[in-house]
Amino acid sequence: MKSAVAALPARLEALVRDNLPNTPACEPVALESIMRGATKLPIRHNGDIYTLRVTRYGKLILTK
Repeated sequence: MKSAVAALPARLEALVRDNLPNTPACEPVALESIMRGATKLPIRHNGDIYTLRVTRYGKLILTK
């Protein structure tokens, strides 16, 4: 069985590996640490691909 971390895109995998073990689950994570300058981030969830996008106005949109 694959671990949940192995199924994540590389940026999220790095975030989980580097930041979350030291951060309680209730603590917010800075968007910049996930996006790393990108405006779109593909996210795999239950076999489906979603896209997290930052708009030019700084809003977040999650689409399937």
